[in-house]
Amino acid sequence: GDSGRHSVTSLVEMFNYDETYYMYYGQLVVTESLVEQTLATQLRRVTGELAPVAVLVGHGEDSYTLQNTEAVLQQNAYDVKECDLTKNDPIEEEAITLVIPAPTTDYSDAEIVQIRNWLQQNGEYSRNLVLFTNYTADCPNLYELINEEYGIEVSREVIGETKNYMQNVFAAYGDIPDGEFTSELSGQRVL
Repeated sequence: GDSGRHSVTSLVEMFNYDETYYMYYGQLVVTESLVEQTLATQLRRVTGELAPVAVLVGHGEDSYTLQNTEAVLQQNAYDVKECDLTKNDPIEEEAITLVIPAPTTDYSDAEIVQIRNWLQQNGEYSRNLVLFTNYTADCPNLYELINEEYGIEVSREVIGETKNYMQNVFAAYGDIPDGEFTSELSGQRVL
């Protein structure tokens, strides 16, 4: 029977093209096939198998991170639900993943409680959190939540290699603290 759901895809969404060649010669030259990804995405979209993804906004999120994260999610058939806690928006209850895309201003105590309650889901703990951090931001309330809920400490202790190696490759090295699982890595340069 007809479920009433459908999705339309254009031919140009199924391939990546050489845009320079098209600009100069007016012909489309396929550089990459996206047929399998596009059809799988459309199938997921019409079968409704994926839960929506909640994305927090309203705290000076990095626009590049926000736009690209939402674009990738939408390309993979996720329904993105933006939520602005500063305007008392509720976090999408149907979502099982919450994305915090590099905020530059901290969350209030009440907002942290709202995030914590959503994550804990009445003790079920069956939801996911994706956090992008902004290295210039100072968000102690948010970072405390991450530490308390996940045991992850967000710090600014990152060293960047800035020499021009092989076409501007930039490698970041993190500070590895001593611990049960990291004792052999402490003091080492780790990518």
